[in-house]
Amino acid sequence: MGTRLTTVSVRLDQQASVRVDKAAQVLHQPKGAFLAQVGEEAAGQVVLQWAVKQYTTGVASLSELAAETQLPLERIAQQVAEDRAGQAAEMYLVSCQHLAQTLRMPKFYRVAKKAVHQVRQDLALARRREDER
Repeated sequence: MGTRLTTVSVRLDQQASVRVDKAAQVLHQPKGAFLAQVGEEAAGQVVLQWAVKQYTTGVASLSELAAETQLPLERIAQQVAEDRAGQAAEMYLVSCQHLAQTLRMPKFYRVAKKAVHQVRQDLALARRREDER
């Protein structure tokens, strides 16, 4: 038995329609397939961010959110971890900035920023590789 599809009608102004037509053409896709793909991706991001907020505020468990959103539990947990890592990195940089100012060593802060930037690049690369699997 095949997947059931739902039909959705979308109204676009002229400029948006031209951009959507061009994007679909660039990707060698029909306009409807393009809109379905980007709509699904955008919806996935919105629902993922909502699930993370629900989890971090204690409203629901990961398993409850995975069931409600149809997102893999691991994906929600991964985003929670990434968000927390981002917050920790920001706190680290603020601390390094204050320390660099206190010690009058601006190089300390520059090195810390470079280190955080490199870690973020490494994590983004690892994430892309994981998404490709």
